[in-house]
Amino acid sequence: MDGVSEKRKRIYYLILSLLVCQLVGTLNDLLVSHSVGEWYYSLQPPPLYPPNWIFIPIWNILLVLMGLALYKVWRTGQSEESISAIVWFFFQLTFNIFWVAVFFVMRSPNLALWIILVLWMLAFITWWHFRRINILAGWLLVPYLIFTTYLVYLNWGIFLLNS
Repeated sequence: MDGVSEKRKRIYYLILSLLVCQLVGTLNDLLVSHSVGEWYYSLQPPPLYPPNWIFIPIWNILLVLMGLALYKVWRTGQSEESISAIVWFFFQLTFNIFWVAVFFVMRSPNLALWIILVLWMLAFITWWHFRRINILAGWLLVPYLIFTTYLVYLNWGIFLLNS
């Protein structure tokens, strides 16, 4: 019976980890889809700006990887280090939503630039904690760090070209 309940617990943690990240993605998608309009399409994009359709599949992949990373850390137990790492994870996830709201809903690339810089630092701190607990969890966050770095560049470019 212990083997079955342990397996159910692992499946529960996995589903919940993936679901949390997908819910954030869904919220961000709702914020963007209800805010993108004439203002966004009138912005001068920086060089290396991708086609808009690419963001949805990239974010879906990143959110799955982030959910798997969260699962790997969550499964390690209730140590102070694991709890701290999970708190950092949720803190950066919150800033992710905050950045989307400020950039797209408030239409403020200048304020969003400061927020995404903080988001990048929080993502880095989260990565640092995750990799110390579970090396695979750390590697699963690397694409998110890389993409967040790219978003910093895009936000910075939009800010410079449209100020």
